[in-house]
Amino acid sequence: MVAAHNALPCVTGYLTDNFNPTIAAVVLNEAASPIALLGWCCAELQSLAAASAVVAGSGRDITSNDFGAIFEHRLPALVGVLGYAISALNAEQQGGAA
Repeated sequence: MVAAHNALPCVTGYLTDNFNPTIAAVVLNEAASPIALLGWCCAELQSLAAASAVVAGSGRDITSNDFGAIFEHRLPALVGVLGYAISALNAEQQGGAA
């Protein structure tokens, strides 16, 4: 799920692979501005923070499947979009396109 420079990052986790791994169910909007992408990243972080607070406050152990469903499959997408947005902002600052 690591995006190459200028390549659109993968925004779906491994949980979507059980149906049709060759066709992405969710794709990144190429026309989205870097600020819009960073807004999505912020919302994902807020959601992950809320989920971690629930898990931490639940007082019970979670399974590896639970952990994967809540965190593991979402973090690579978040990192990929964040890097893509930063690259786009950097390219804008340098006077070029991402």
